[in-house]
Amino acid sequence: ADDQANRFGGFGVGNTLAEAQAAQDSYDDDAPFRGVVGQADKGISDLFVDLALDQNLRIWNNGHVVNTINVGAASGTIKVEFFLSDFNAGSLVIALVYFNGVQRDTRSFTWDHTGANYLGISGRTAGAGVFLDNLQIGTVTQEAAHIFLTETDGTTVVREGGRTDELILSITSNPLADPVTIDIADNLDPNQVTVTPPRVVFDSDNWMNAQTVTVAAVDDDDMERAVHDTTLGLAVATGPDSPYYDYTMADVAVGIEENDCGAWGFNPADLNLDCQVNLADYALFAREWIECSRPDPECQDFRP
Repeated sequence: ADDQANRFGGFGVGNTLAEAQAAQDSYDDDAPFRGVVGQADKGISDLFVDLALDQNLRIWNNGHVVNTINVGAASGTIKVEFFLSDFNAGSLVIALVYFNGVQRDTRSFTWDHTGANYLGISGRTAGAGVFLDNLQIGTVTQEAAHIFLTETDGTTVVREGGRTDELILSITSNPLADPVTIDIADNLDPNQVTVTPPRVVFDSDNWMNAQTVTVAAVDDDDMERAVHDTTLGLAVATGPDSPYYDYTMADVAVGIEENDCGAWGFNPADLNLDCQVNLADYALFAREWIECSRPDPECQDFRP
């Protein structure tokens, strides 16, 4: 079929019993598990992961595509690890998505309904069918101590004097008597970016809520590369009895788009190098032309 993005196999979680029993074809029905590429608000699973014939792994949230990852294959093994405290509506869930053993996405979401603990398996293709095998479901009941960081679209990119970006931090277990403090700072001196807030704290009251950090570029006057970079260091501090004690986090790479045009060269028509091409440049060109219309070896020859 031509519509390869909608020829797929996958599974979703966060379905009530009634939703699971009512779900039908992902294209023709209004309440399928997955959803349809190009059509919004069709899809009931709080998180659905599938592999399609266009060789893209897609992550869905209630019928909306939240990430598309080209994996270069139309067959393989999808694995998702879920970290959650319960099946109550509004509870935070962290999902790690793997394809053929390689982590491809980190996703956070909340349950839409209480007790929505039904798994939905779905597929759609033309002709030969979709083959799903080796289904395994395992549970681990202890509260694992993990800190998750999610970047917008998997990267962090900001612009001097313009666009900001966000990081989302979450943890998987109650820190109880030992709050978990995470300090975020630019590793370069002078700083290339600012972080707001520069510190987040998870305690026994708020640990189940993800926290958002905004990253903004420092708008300096230095002429730097068109896209330069820095890294953010994340330092975790807590008490020695905490399961998060000595927890380490990798640096976060940040791309910074320059807004000083001279950093990557000037337009050939920008004769006065003010980053604008306007009548001032034309006046300078005209003056030079007039001055060099005399036979003078010092003048620039403007002829083609």
